[in-house]
Amino acid sequence: SAKVVHAVALCLVGMNVIIMMTPAALHRLSFCGEDSPRFFRLGSALVTAGPAFLAAGISAEIYVVFLKAVNSSEAAITASIAAIVVLTGFWYAWPLGLRKSARLAA
Repeated sequence: SAKVVHAVALCLVGMNVIIMMTPAALHRLSFCGEDSPRFFRLGSALVTAGPAFLAAGISAEIYVVFLKAVNSSEAAITASIAAIVVLTGFWYAWPLGLRKSARLAA
């Protein structure tokens, strides 16, 4: 099972790289380097979605590492869940909370 989780994790990290690099290619090739509202919407959506794949990939790799290091599936699952909570907290929950508080202050 660790090999399968490792393979899935590498695919998730690869998807993150693809998603995060796509705005640059779109800007150069599709929008001729011009800034437009459509490009900003597309680029922003991609940059917002990308870290979810990275968080999932890192969490899956943490599962594999803990499974092999401590030989405990319970510890591996706990570490993996902790990682996904911390990563999504810093990359999504905190920024969304700041956005909400900025709107309330305005």
